[in-house]
Amino acid sequence: MNCSVSEDGSLCNEFISLRFREKLKNDSIKLWLPPYYSVENKGQSEEEKRAFQELVEKFAVALNLDISVCHDILCQFQQNALKHLQERSEYKETGVATIRVKVSGAQNDVCQKTINVSTKLDVPVSDVQKMIADKLGLSAERLKLIAGGQVMKSDQQLMMYGIQNGCQLMAIILGACAGEKLRAEEVQLRSVQQMRADIGLLANSTNQVDPYLQITDQAGNSLYLPDEERRSLVTAMTLHEKGRAAMKRNDYALALIFLLEADKEFSSCRSQLLERVDNFALLNMDIAWCYLFLENLALLPDAEQRLKQCEAKFKYSYGPNLERIVELKGSAGNEATLLLRLHLLQGIVLFHQNKTDAALILLNEAKAELTSLKQIDSSLPVLLQMGFTPAEGRLGLRATKGHVEEAIAHIEKRRQELKAARERDGLERESRKMGKCVDGQQWVSEVVVSQLVGMGFQRELAVEAARNSNNVIHEAITLINEQPHVLTQQLMRTLLHKITDLGFLSTMAKLALRKNNFNVERAIEELTVCNGYIEGEVSDEDIPSTSTGKTLKDAGKILKRESEAFSRIREDINETGVDDYLDSTLEEEERFLLRYLSILQS
Repeated sequence: MNCSVSEDGSLCNEFISLRFREKLKNDSIKLWLPPYYSVENKGQSEEEKRAFQELVEKFAVALNLDISVCHDILCQFQQNALKHLQERSEYKETGVATIRVKVSGAQNDVCQKTINVSTKLDVPVSDVQKMIADKLGLSAERLKLIAGGQVMKSDQQLMMYGIQNGCQLMAIILGACAGEKLRAEEVQLRSVQQMRADIGLLANSTNQVDPYLQITDQAGNSLYLPDEERRSLVTAMTLHEKGRAAMKRNDYALALIFLLEADKEFSSCRSQLLERVDNFALLNMDIAWCYLFLENLALLPDAEQRLKQCEAKFKYSYGPNLERIVELKGSAGNEATLLLRLHLLQGIVLFHQNKTDAALILLNEAKAELTSLKQIDSSLPVLLQMGFTPAEGRLGLRATKGHVEEAIAHIEKRRQELKAARERDGLERESRKMGKCVDGQQWVSEVVVSQLVGMGFQRELAVEAARNSNNVIHEAITLINEQPHVLTQQLMRTLLHKITDLGFLSTMAKLALRKNNFNVERAIEELTVCNGYIEGEVSDEDIPSTSTGKTLKDAGKILKRESEAFSRIREDINETGVDDYLDSTLEEEERFLLRYLSILQS
């Protein structure tokens, strides 16, 4: 076996080490005990040296390796075992544990490596962060620690995460320390905290003029959920999208932080919706994908469990042989991309568990899936020349098994479906802005309102007429013609609530609504610009005092803060309608697949 060349030398060395560990375990060989070592003598006698050399020669023959390679590896294993014994003894005597930390995500300034820290287990995580940061010459604020698939909180004790002597943690380094990148680094460090604050602000928004953060199904139709449930789902899905965006930028360190935070939010969701969609399964696979890029083997147990959950969810959602997704969509070509990545990741996990036979089966399955998908993608240039985007082209071809004409029809149909969904969504959002009818059951219909406006009626009165007639158009027309003053009074009461909830005085809100012909958006905008006071017929007692003016000014800032928060969030949100979670160029999958297969087949 030749493992001395190529960029996969470290991976090959890992594979050799796995074979050594398995043989040592199967043969019940303990290198720290006689006949290979004497702890009492703290060294090897001549007899023990001969026994050790005989063991080296035996391993060289059994594993078909050079004697010098076997000698170096067994010596390293022996030294590690003795070091662990010493650490265990020290822990029993002093309570000071040795924790191994795999450093990942460092860019340019620090190479990926493993370091040891010695500490009591009842100390806060922040103490360990500082120890690691000091060893790396970095600021502790740049570090995030991960244990068992959780982002560790700085104020929690180590033992709260089940940390024991000899455990391994993952340290994520965010940003770069170069002077010109300092500002970007600070943004990264604040990004997760800022995102949570933004989502919390919008999820709790009382602004009914333009609701934020709608949840849609795969067809693009809005889903309206109870507030608490919606808040959790919005937070989880937004953090997931942020993680995906970081993955696309190849910033897998920051991506993993976002994804694990999303995992925490999804885990707290009680919605039955999660049982019917594959969001959580996709998140688990994305987390495992980040583990792979960050080369952290300490998280293999977490990756294995996540992939099991992902596989179970896929089978439930798509069917054991993708028959459900075929029935739903007519094709499973795009979902085949997800199964390729799943089988690849599962094979890699098995590789690092030294289950080579099972790993080879899954990796060969992934290879066959990759070959099939690449053949389908071979017609992509044809679609690109016709003006379709790469993502549209790949998804169209995979949905139609590579048939170009069918792919074109599929893309056009998908575009029409998304357009129709956006139009329906727009109507639904407008209806919910207008509130419910007097029956308390149905929303005011945007279709009915549009019909009334088309007849020449003022929109605001049309809305109130539709509300009072429960969307019965002929009754709405009668109300407008015969009782316009009643509708005007009711309209004023309805719109006043939307404005006074923001902190503006009722009298000022009335003036603003009359001045702007009952257009609530323009009324709020004018009140905000005028600091809550508009000239008009109003008594002295209605003029806002200095303190009230400050309140109104702050109220006006609420909408601005919400708008800014929404802008920050939507920077990385996919709004194209393309199922980008299904779109992959397959380049990275192929690279990893070839790396692992080359070692297993050598």
